[in-house]
Amino acid sequence: MCTLSDAELNDTTSAWHRLFREWLVAREQVPGGLRLTVIPNAEPSLRQLIDIEIDCCRWITFEVDGPSATMTSATDAGEEAIRAMWAGPHGVAETLPASVKRPD
Repeated sequence: MCTLSDAELNDTTSAWHRLFREWLVAREQVPGGLRLTVIPNAEPSLRQLIDIEIDCCRWITFEVDGPSATMTSATDAGEEAIRAMWAGPHGVAETLPASVKRPD
């Protein structure tokens, strides 16, 4: 269950969409969920968003390693939810297969 207000959820969603559009270099499926990697300069933004998600989505296990964040769940339903939640804004999911590298 999401603990964010409607306004907080809208702001957070917009911030994730910006991160996907401007700074995402890889989106990889991992057992139980996803790993997102951003350009090194975007690491603070990624960490800030993960901190929000940690408070909001306590059923997700988050691991941050530099400019990468891995989000996993112990259940199949959780895994599917993570992949759906971080599919990206319209158009991003279609252009990002399991792993994509963009030039820096």
